[in-house]
Amino acid sequence: METRVNIFVPAGSRVMAGDPHGRTELIARQDWATTKEANMAREAGIGFGFELKGAPKNFNPHILNGLPYSIHAPNEILTQLYKAATEGDEKFVAGFWNQIAMYVKLNPRPVYVVFHGAGLGEVPPINEHRFALTIDSEEWLARAKWHESIFTRMREVGLTQAVLETVYLCNYYGPPYAMGWLPITYLSPRVGIYNDMLNITKAAGVGSVVDLEHLQMTCQSLSRVSIELDEMDNMSLFAASKPASEFQRYFGFCAERNKIPIGLHSSWVELWQGMVYALNTPYYHVGGISKSQVVEVSKEETVASGYHQALLNHYQSDSYMAFLIRCRRVGSHASVRQNDVRLRSMLTDVFHIARHLSEPAVFVLETSNKGEQNPDCWYWSRPDALESSLSELRKIVSIMV
Repeated sequence: METRVNIFVPAGSRVMAGDPHGRTELIARQDWATTKEANMAREAGIGFGFELKGAPKNFNPHILNGLPYSIHAPNEILTQLYKAATEGDEKFVAGFWNQIAMYVKLNPRPVYVVFHGAGLGEVPPINEHRFALTIDSEEWLARAKWHESIFTRMREVGLTQAVLETVYLCNYYGPPYAMGWLPITYLSPRVGIYNDMLNITKAAGVGSVVDLEHLQMTCQSLSRVSIELDEMDNMSLFAASKPASEFQRYFGFCAERNKIPIGLHSSWVELWQGMVYALNTPYYHVGGISKSQVVEVSKEETVASGYHQALLNHYQSDSYMAFLIRCRRVGSHASVRQNDVRLRSMLTDVFHIARHLSEPAVFVLETSNKGEQNPDCWYWSRPDALESSLSELRKIVSIMV
């Protein structure tokens, strides 16, 4: 049967945990394409492939035995490229474009090569001002427009399948700024937040990847539908709307220095749907969808959790940190479940878009296994989250395809 949807799993050159033969993820996970479940999915029009986390050195696509693949460039590569370009680091800049040339030469070609937009500013201290913009909005706008030329050049040198991914507006504190990943977020001005996605991809003639969770959490932050931002009930802390502002027109939300960015609509669902339909892409990162980026948990769970106890012991002298950590956990990279109402609703919108596109949709699983971190911020997940999510997503998609 013709493939209508491909489900990709992440894979790299590291040894796959628990593999009895000591094989790399890229080799061992090919087994997931030959199971009875995989064959049934294929008969329903659901294919299988990989998203490579950076192309391994001397990578030869033929080791994938005909399975389709995409490439996720290193998260900070465009941040590093901008820094190198502005500082005159010609060696780094040349190395970047040499890597792009290598992507172009790959045969078979990747379905897409995805990039995170560049980040700006420094990670702020953990305090009540951590959501205020520490740079001028004009600087943020200029950095976004720089991406137009970079992606245009990628396309012109032959990487026509270069794409930009939606990212978080607020990110989690993590290493090296904290002991592990914390259930605390801060404003992280980057490129690829909201309407800038549309402007950059249209100007450069390239596509996009919508990370369903990233976009939800960004839209919730812009609508103040988050535990942390809801605690800030003084509207003078938030940026004011300036319809004549070039930044506001380009990004689609309000931002000004020393203020918290805020959206132009109060409904995060309207923001989310508006952007998904506008981007009109076949490419998505998919995982379980938590209610919010930071999730409240019970006191009993906090006491029983080794993760919380490790953090509270480490930060015991800081009452503000203890307040933010206690009874909260990260909500990202959850496992896919068939009864995830929010995910199924999102996929309904995605399939409405995909039916009008000329190529199969691609869903890349982005989940985290219990035990991946120390302290284990995904203590609430499954040890086999990726494999179980593949099974669950196949079942969901088989009904919708």
